Amino acid sequence: ERYVEALSVQMKRVSNQASALVRKSREVANGMFEFGLAFHQLGQSEGGSLGTKLQLMGGTADALSSMAASQADAELRRLEEPLRDYLRIVQGVRLALGRRHDARVSYTALLHEIQTREAALHRLRMTPGSEARAYSTEISLQRFRAAANAAREGYAECSQRVLREVDRFKREKAEEMKSLVLEFILLEIEVNRGMERVWGDLVPKLEEGGVIVGNGDNDDDDDAVGGGGAG
Repeated sequence: ERYVEALSVQMKRVSNQASALVRKSREVANGMFEFGLAFHQLGQSEGGSLGTKLQLMGGTADALSSMAASQADAELRRLEEPLRDYLRIVQGVRLALGRRHDARVSYTALLHEIQTREAALHRLRMTPGSEARAYSTEISLQRFRAAANAAREGYAECSQRVLREVDRFKREKAEEMKSLVLEFILLEIEVNRGMERVWGDLVPKLEEGGVIVGNGDNDDDDDAVGGGGAG
């Protein structure tokens, strides 16, 4: 019971953090979309070679936004939802242990009642003129003993079943958690490598050729310098 209780607390914490991670990935996707939009608009404003390169930056940000959104969806399917399901399983185990506890309490209560009635029966047998009450108490005591035997058998059956289920749960949990973590790690590796490739493809496009910045003011300066040289 202590193990399952502690596991429930830790699983809830992990599940909450997984949900926060998915939200963060969605925020990154939205942020990259806004980032790309800003560069598209800046590129349109600049025009020329610089504008083209700025719009390339915006297009790359759009692609990364789409990848981040896909990453969030994959994290939801492969991490958040499985952890939620697992948390529900843990809660189910807690309920089963609760039923086992209730069965033990019921059995213990019957044993206590039997002890009380046995003591009462002993006093009645020692008291002259109490034969009728003693007989009634003895009949009642037999009923409680039968109920206690049934409760003991029910508790033993419930306890064995629950302990088997908990043991199976612990074994399966080890394999399932390992698979869950490995899938998440491989997902993150795949996504980050993909993002690295997208950034890497942008670099040569930005480096090729020169960047022509505007025309008006620079042309006037060149004419002035050229005129001064000719004079």
